[in-house]
Amino acid sequence: MKFDTIAYMQWAKTQPYNDPALLDFASSGMPYPAKRFDELGIDTSRLPIWGANSYGYAVFREAIAARYHVKPENIFSAHGTSMANFVLLSLLTRNHRAIIIEYPVYECLSAPAESLGLKVLRLERLESEGWRYPLERAKKLAIQKNGGVFLLTNPHNPTGIFTPPEELDSLADSHKDVLVIVDEVYREWLPGEEGKTSALSRPNIIATSSLTKIWGLGPLRAGWMIAEEQWIKDAYRAFDHLSVVHPFAADWLAGEVARSEGLLDRLRMKNLESLEHSRQEVNYFLKKHLGHSIHTVMPIGGGIAFWRFTGMGGDAAAKELLEKFNILVAPGSFFGSPNHVRVGWTKSPENTRQALARLDRWLK
Repeated sequence: MKFDTIAYMQWAKTQPYNDPALLDFASSGMPYPAKRFDELGIDTSRLPIWGANSYGYAVFREAIAARYHVKPENIFSAHGTSMANFVLLSLLTRNHRAIIIEYPVYECLSAPAESLGLKVLRLERLESEGWRYPLERAKKLAIQKNGGVFLLTNPHNPTGIFTPPEELDSLADSHKDVLVIVDEVYREWLPGEEGKTSALSRPNIIATSSLTKIWGLGPLRAGWMIAEEQWIKDAYRAFDHLSVVHPFAADWLAGEVARSEGLLDRLRMKNLESLEHSRQEVNYFLKKHLGHSIHTVMPIGGGIAFWRFTGMGGDAAAKELLEKFNILVAPGSFFGSPNHVRVGWTKSPENTRQALARLDRWLK
């Protein structure tokens, strides 16, 4: 097993986010909702030093299961979505040699698959098709290959485009040996998607997610996988080879947050309101530039999109925007599409407004 550098992750973890002159128009997660847990109504003086969490902390698993209308036995708790994805990918190496992954792609999905020895087969999303998931091409592949594992993000990272759940059901139904894995870490920031998951709408659909992006609780590393019980048992067995058990303090805090009456919904609605105000700023900006200096397919909701600038590649544009205007956008090469950049209006409406004003000056 060889762990190559994940270029996007190395870039994302080393940017000068604390520089007051920098305007972050790249991040895809909401800001932290508070400075201390007591501001969220969590009494940390009750935090015990130890508790039963050898194979998942029951309080957290039960709260996540209740939110998504499944059984606790269908929940594998992990260190964020990334660990849930990695453990799941490691399980695939027993019976599969290849995995079919969408492109453009979030590199933290494709790189671990390759490191684990899986052959990555590309399934292209096309800008000319509105970046939609290529369902019919995927179904044809499933028939040609007598099944197969399909891995995607929904909404799609980096374009933000949402694939209707019935399309994923259709892919799952296309062959008895198909497995559909859906990273849903952005799903609940779409209106009407509260507490929804594609997992288990068919037995061969598995979903992963976390409290990171929508709720701004990344420091908890509170992620999960929702799947049939055998997958969950196998995942915990695999976890015995990794960090063995979660830090109990993090599990306890995640459990208190997840089970607190209405807390996740309040945080979600607050963040959706912020996203909508920022989105209005983005839409107003695009009225002046869309089709001329900027080309994009705007998603129906959320806080990210994939932009292409007329006359300049995405990587060159990202470099110039950072060096000359202190605007951070994510170079498209990290997603396998160097002509684009991923933008994110998650920080605040004011941050979005200022970033767009600088972008406007750059475009002029």
